[in-house]
Amino acid sequence: MKPGPKNSPTQKTKHHLVPRSRCKYKEVKGRKNIRTVERRFHEAWHTMFANMTPFEVVAGIIKLWSPSGYFINATVRATWEDCHYEFTLNGELDRQSEQMVAVFENTFEKHKDLWTLLFKNKSFVDIIAEIVNAWSPEGYFQEVIVEAKQGNLNEKFNYTAPLIET
Repeated sequence: MKPGPKNSPTQKTKHHLVPRSRCKYKEVKGRKNIRTVERRFHEAWHTMFANMTPFEVVAGIIKLWSPSGYFINATVRATWEDCHYEFTLNGELDRQSEQMVAVFENTFEKHKDLWTLLFKNKSFVDIIAEIVNAWSPEGYFQEVIVEAKQGNLNEKFNYTAPLIET
C-alpha cells in the first residue's frame, strides 16, 4: 500500500512505542522503539493513551477497561532503560504507572470509536497480545500471562521474552 498524501489518515508516520517523553535516553540507536503506522492509528493511539507506556496500557486494560471479573489471572513484567515494572491481577502498580492509568480511567467510554479503529472487535486478551507483539519494542515485555473467563469461554495469552544469547 502506498503512503497517503501528507496529513491524510493513511499517511505513514513514525510512532514511538515507548513515548519519547517517558524515555531517559532519548534516541538510542538500534533499540527499535519506532514503528511506522498510518496517521489515523497513530492519532487514535495518542488520543486514547496519550504518553502511556505499553506496560501502563496493558495494566489499564486489566484494571479499568475490561469488565469486572473478566480476568482471572494476570502477571505482567516489563523492562525498559534499567527499570523493571511488574503487575499482578490483585497487586499494586508502581506509583507513576498508577497515576497514569488513573488519569485515563474514562478513556474507554469516551473514545469507543477510536478503540474500535485500533482493535476492531478483538477480545481484551487479544488486544493485550497485540500490544505485546506490535505496539511495544522488542524485549520490552519480559513476561505476560493473562487468563480471562467470560461465560463459558476461557481465553489465555502467554508470552515469555526469548533468551538473548551473549
